[in-house]
Amino acid sequence: MGRSFVSKLGGLCRTKRAWKNGLLVLVAMVLLVGCIRIAEVNADRASVPEKHFDAGETVDLGALYFHSDIEAPVGYTAKLIGASLMSPRQYLESMGTSADKIEVTVGDDELPQSVLCVRALFEKQGSAETGIQIASYKVVPDRNDVYYSYDKDLFFAAYPSLGEMMGAFALVDDSSFEVSIPFTWIANPEYLQSYEEERRLPIEGSRFRLLLGNAPERTFIDFETS
Repeated sequence: MGRSFVSKLGGLCRTKRAWKNGLLVLVAMVLLVGCIRIAEVNADRASVPEKHFDAGETVDLGALYFHSDIEAPVGYTAKLIGASLMSPRQYLESMGTSADKIEVTVGDDELPQSVLCVRALFEKQGSAETGIQIASYKVVPDRNDVYYSYDKDLFFAAYPSLGEMMGAFALVDDSSFEVSIPFTWIANPEYLQSYEEERRLPIEGSRFRLLLGNAPERTFIDFETS
């Protein structure tokens, strides 16, 4: 009986060991299949072509869009004239805006280099009923770890006539418009903090690229701050 018990116990141990080994093999196979699938997806992922222009070059915006081709600003061109880093107050003052309007800024309005002011010239040829959506534009630094968005509060203070246009405007036929677009990176308040805890963060670096559209090809203007 003792030998029978030991024999049964040994068989049970071997069964458990075999079951455990089988489970390890199964897990390894699942992981292998998963890795193969991830590799296949990465290999087959869509590659979006990019096109780059330099500051001062004229870019045809007529076929570019972010979400749908009906957004394409037919008849429009853009040229980046210059860019510089400054504080929110300096941006407003450069636009001839009264310092009384500084309350529209977020956080420390004296923080240097928290606004990237991009000066651009837009021109329209023809009579197409389209417009520019600068609210969709982004600025990406060379280090490629963040992007800066257009600052609606500063922009509306500088261009009060465009305050109801939600970051968009249209030009009359055969005309041009030079605009200074403020780009910032606003840190949201932490949990349970008040809205006043929002603040513009300093912008680092001197080389950037302005994203004008995601399709049919991702189009940038490369530039440096002065």
